Amino acid sequence: MVEAIKYFVMNAEKHHVDASNIAIGGSSGGGNICLAALILMARENMSHLCKAAFLWCPMMNNTLLDTPKEQCPEWQQGCWGLGSRFFNIMSTDFENQ
Repeated sequence: MVEAIKYFVMNAEKHHVDASNIAIGGSSGGGNICLAALILMARENMSHLCKAAFLWCPMMNNTLLDTPKEQCPEWQQGCWGLGSRFFNIMSTDFENQ
């Protein structure tokens, strides 16, 4: 995401965009990616490259990964375990990643 933002800022004229008005957005996991990009850009003093961020219901914690089912709100219990199953598919070493 950070590289994409840098690319569009550096190639704004080629793509007919205003480099001073770059915005990013995402929902759920996409919101998490946007948030991570914003953090990385802030650490590298590049936050000025992104004018705005729109995060719709971003995944910001791992409640569904490590909270016992009985401690989850009733509305979340139907989803309990989905997070860990999803991350197990994506991860080759779930405990360390």
